[in-house]
Amino acid sequence: MKNEVSYFIEKYIFNRGIKKIQGLQYNYLNNLNKMIDNAKDFERPDGYSLLDDECYIIEHFEFDASVQDEKFSSQLRKREAMLDKEATKILNCKIKESTDDQNCFMNNSNIAVNVSKDTYIKNLLRVFEEHSDNYIEYIDNLNGKGIKRDKFNLCFFIEDKTILGAYYDTGDPFVILTTKEFVDVWKTHENVKMIFFAIEGNGKRECYYVERESFIELEFPSINDVNLLITNSAQVLSMAIKIKTN
Repeated sequence: MKNEVSYFIEKYIFNRGIKKIQGLQYNYLNNLNKMIDNAKDFERPDGYSLLDDECYIIEHFEFDASVQDEKFSSQLRKREAMLDKEATKILNCKIKESTDDQNCFMNNSNIAVNVSKDTYIKNLLRVFEEHSDNYIEYIDNLNGKGIKRDKFNLCFFIEDKTILGAYYDTGDPFVILTTKEFVDVWKTHENVKMIFFAIEGNGKRECYYVERESFIELEFPSINDVNLLITNSAQVLSMAIKIKTN
């Protein structure tokens, strides 16, 4: 995907705002709008934003709660690609067999994957550490294009792509950052200063913003101790429109 930073900002932040974690102290809110406005797309890292003598290296990645194969390919992503291919084939057949009066065609299918708390947190931690470890490479690539500053900080744009999201037993959205497992790992990656965490489910899009300095001082329960519903299936509706040509 190209222009990943612009994509994330337009999808989750513009005209929506950001949500805060209760009990968390924020120190960079005054510069937040400026950082978002200054964000530019790049290639390895996905983007950057310049603020005075600082450069925020922006990296975007996705994860979900489904199992992964030995190459760390998401079962959900593979199922989605397979369903998309099948739906395209079915819709094309419907279009060929249609009458001249019909111009809208739909196909309904079901997607289901294997999920667990264990795969959910492990998938996040793996990609988080993988991108964190590229910190020096990102700086070198930016310097190579003449983008230099006294200080470089990492900022992650993370999308939780779990089917319809995950929820507490109360029905409230679950933000997996608020787990002991994640905080313990973030403590070992001091270059990651802030995270924008996006979830999408039940017709809503929400983006949470957290800062390392105060976030890692909070205590959160283990994901294993949380009463949690992780959705693992959904109905998928595909549609095609036939455009008549003269």
